Amino acid sequence: MAIDKKTLIVENMERMATLLKLGGYAEWSVSIFKLADQYERAPDDTKYIFLNFYGGMGSLNDLVLYRNGSVLMSVNNEFDQLRRELFNLLS
Repeated sequence: MAIDKKTLIVENMERMATLLKLGGYAEWSVSIFKLADQYERAPDDTKYIFLNFYGGMGSLNDLVLYRNGSVLMSVNNEFDQLRRELFNLLS
């Protein structure tokens, strides 16, 4: 059974938020969990807000996830994949 696009977007946002929390970015995590929650009700507004997270200094593109001073390599790899997938799904 195929997952519909909205469900995939929400699930990817939630997973991204979980990884951000794990990697020490609690504020980013809260913001993305909120966007995942509102996506069903307002997909166009949510899409616009989320895609704006990709530009400029301090954006999603600049984040590297750490724990206890060590880079979380596998977590960062998964995060990068989610970041690309979400951008493509929402663009």
